[in-house]
Amino acid sequence: MKLKKVFISIEAFALILLFACNAQAAEKEAVVETVQNWEFKLDSKYFFASQTTYEFGAPESNDGKPLSRLEFPINNLWMGAELRRNFSRYSVGVRAISSVMRNTRGRMKDSDWEDSDNREIRTTFSTSSNRMEYGLIAGGDIDFKISDRLNLPPSLDVRPLIGFQWQRLAFMTHDGTQYNYWPPPEIDTHLPGNTLQFRQDYWQYILGLRGSWDMGRSLKLRGLKLLAEVNGSYVTGFNKDHHLLRGDRFSFDTTSGWGAYVSLGAQAQLTKNTALETGIDYQAIRTIGKHHLVDKSADIDETWSDAVKAWSDQIGIKLNFIYKF
Repeated sequence: MKLKKVFISIEAFALILLFACNAQAAEKEAVVETVQNWEFKLDSKYFFASQTTYEFGAPESNDGKPLSRLEFPINNLWMGAELRRNFSRYSVGVRAISSVMRNTRGRMKDSDWEDSDNREIRTTFSTSSNRMEYGLIAGGDIDFKISDRLNLPPSLDVRPLIGFQWQRLAFMTHDGTQYNYWPPPEIDTHLPGNTLQFRQDYWQYILGLRGSWDMGRSLKLRGLKLLAEVNGSYVTGFNKDHHLLRGDRFSFDTTSGWGAYVSLGAQAQLTKNTALETGIDYQAIRTIGKHHLVDKSADIDETWSDAVKAWSDQIGIKLNFIYKF
């Protein structure tokens, strides 16, 4: 929580400084800018209230109710970079960010509904510390200039885009406590050491729209822009779950569905070649599919699709430094 407060405080201070700098710059005469075709961005983002979750039903059931659900928080500091090439009517960019902290804020939660006679009763629940072994989000996009074709004001730049994004979220849960609720009596069990290794991948195929409003043209705040983006995506997912305390017992989920993304922010020019950008964004992912369970020691190899879901909610605050050349 302290890291989040520090990050927000830095972001707020940066905004105040930028508005002050731009107010002073507004008093100066405008100069002709040279064309800057390349843009390099240092990205930093803090995820909060964010998770990736998956659940599945019982193999012999078809009631749409979960047998097990596992929720992994991804609240963490991420850092990375983006490189973009601007052309006269379009731009092309690639980017990647990675988690930089070990333990995430928040604990992994594992719930089970194992009473076949009453699927409404949660029989077992456990929480564990959640270590992010690594996280990586990488992708790229192409956007196209259409504002002049739509006769929009020069201060507005609206661009449709197509893109691709890949996420890999890898965790190790450790030092947990399991609560057995049913049948009574209730029993609490400590789970020391590493307990579960999990990896979730998402592939997103994106169509969207991004835009900017140059406030300097109307409010005389030179170099200050408001930014926005919204997109939708077709998503495929794959995860691998290894319960370490159960030996060679693995499960694999293959899913597909949709994603939605929205971002709001601001960019302020610091010098002729540098700028600072801040904002907040939200990514939602919802997929359904098949669950594959393999346990060689028990001679189990089953696949089923009842109540198999994988989803993620990702909320981030951003603070980025931009160099144009």
